[in-house]
Amino acid sequence: MRDHETFARYDVDSLRATTLASKLSEALGRSVPVALLWAYPSLAALSAVA
Repeated sequence: MRDHETFARYDVDSLRATTLASKLSEALGRSVPVALLWAYPSLAALSAVA
């Protein structure tokens, strides 16, 4: 994934968003709610609030 492209560009639907949030939570060692992926729809946007 490129950091400035939206998750929608990669066809991230609700099921994939749940999986992505779970994997991010594991990698970061903290909870990443699925809602954040919709509020901040790219890796760049998400990392700006993390």
